[in-house]
Amino acid sequence: MKLLFPEFRAYLSERILADSVDKICEISSPFTFEPDKPFVKQGEVSGFLFFLNDGITRHYVVNQAGQEANKTFTPAPCIVGSTRALVTQLPSGINLTTLKPARGIKIAWREFRKLMEQHHDIEKFYRLGLEKLFIMKEERESSFLLESAEERYREFLRSHKSLLSEIPQYHVASYLGINPVSLSRIRKQISCSDENTA
Repeated sequence: MKLLFPEFRAYLSERILADSVDKICEISSPFTFEPDKPFVKQGEVSGFLFFLNDGITRHYVVNQAGQEANKTFTPAPCIVGSTRALVTQLPSGINLTTLKPARGIKIAWREFRKLMEQHHDIEKFYRLGLEKLFIMKEERESSFLLESAEERYREFLRSHKSLLSEIPQYHVASYLGINPVSLSRIRKQISCSDENTA
């Protein structure tokens, strides 16, 4: 088991006790992420959490017209899933996919939830992850109400600096709630502003 999940074990070992790491690995199995093929699908119930060892997860929704809107991007290493689908056992409201092929692990949710009830460190690990998620959600919602598209893009540049070369611009535009043409205009404005400041 230790040889099977070295990166996963290393990730968990920084956050929970060794015995708890063993317990989680026992309810986990290898998983291969294929780009643009959702491993959590909007409208379907999900029974797994997923550990991404490398790459980036894209969280997005599709409206009735078939148009996609990006909610967020999560860089590896990370554990992701649809909280709604897992906790309520209702269909997921989002899609999760990766931008590139990636390796990872899927974790059986029902067994993981039982472990949370039995191991305080696992429950704390999950709770801290949720708190981080809700803080990000609150900040994103506030940004759409209080900031201009340019301000949101500047914040995206600051917070996703290490990911910029890996995320296509049309995905960035969707994340900001604007079209690619508007994003191109904002990028030119920022570039000219930076040149004038230099």
